[in-house]
Amino acid sequence: MNLDRLSPGGGRALWITATLLVLFTVTGFFILPPIVKVQLVKRLSTELGRPVTVGKVRVNPYALSLTIENLEVGERTGPETFFGWRRFYARFGALASLGGDWILPEFALDGFHARVVVNPDGTINLLNLLPSGGATTGAPPVPAASMPPVDLTVGEVALKDFKVDVTDLAAPRPVQLGLSNLQGSLKNVTLAEGAVMPLQFSLAWAPQGTVQIEGSLSVKPAVKLVLKTEVAGLAILPLSPYLEQFANARITQGAVSTSNRVQFALGGPQPVAMFEGDGRVDKFGLVDGAHLEDLASFSALALAATFVYSDTVQFESRQPKEGAMPSCVRCDRRIGAHLACARNDRRAQSS
Repeated sequence: MNLDRLSPGGGRALWITATLLVLFTVTGFFILPPIVKVQLVKRLSTELGRPVTVGKVRVNPYALSLTIENLEVGERTGPETFFGWRRFYARFGALASLGGDWILPEFALDGFHARVVVNPDGTINLLNLLPSGGATTGAPPVPAASMPPVDLTVGEVALKDFKVDVTDLAAPRPVQLGLSNLQGSLKNVTLAEGAVMPLQFSLAWAPQGTVQIEGSLSVKPAVKLVLKTEVAGLAILPLSPYLEQFANARITQGAVSTSNRVQFALGGPQPVAMFEGDGRVDKFGLVDGAHLEDLASFSALALAATFVYSDTVQFESRQPKEGAMPSCVRCDRRIGAHLACARNDRRAQSS
């Protein structure tokens, strides 16, 4: 382009446009990120009363996206990390939002990790996220002027590689629970009438076991949730301390597997709930809490059930299909015989 052939007004407009474009680019890519990072650390540290660090903040002014990497929130006392994430990403759809609704095409959180602790007195550090505020004095705050509601639509909320470690010090024995490799997705997130939001969710359970959930969620005209759940080989040994609160017994081994379908609807004259599925417990062992003597054990126990709640309640338990799982009746007889022997042994010792 020959700038000499442009009119004075046209050349001035071109230079102004180029200057604004450069300023917009430099401000978005290079000036805003350090400002956002400093303010984020300062404000979060003040609001949470915890040490906060942020690795890097990225702003893309053309994509209207924000990325926050390696955020860590520490415990108030001690060097442990309370929660954090590897990468947070959100993108605003400016053109798609011109119609009135706010559109976020992408909202993703990767590598989230949290350390949840139940203290001996029953308090949970997760519920103590914000510092307790002191008494306030002075006139009550003036309520803000009401604003018209804004509809927000998110193309997808994506969760990737979550990890949550739970330590329960309030149980009779310390409990360590671990959830890892947690993946989740909720698409077409909106409050629009008749919208259906597909969802997927999966996780791994320590020391063994996996959970997979898929289904859909609707909010209007009525809340409706449809889920299909598959649980495979979920170890129940870590849950033994919770049984010990109510019985003098300990679980030594066992794994739970289940396949079921759940429907829930709320908003009509009567709530409606439906559960249909089957479950199985494999290689279960139970011992006396004081002497560690065998109380009960079995190789497999299976149950299939249907539960429907509406105007009337119906419940039906049945044996699983032949070939799919061992007979419930046969398993029940084996358990009953074993428990009877345990009772007889205790009676003989007492007499």
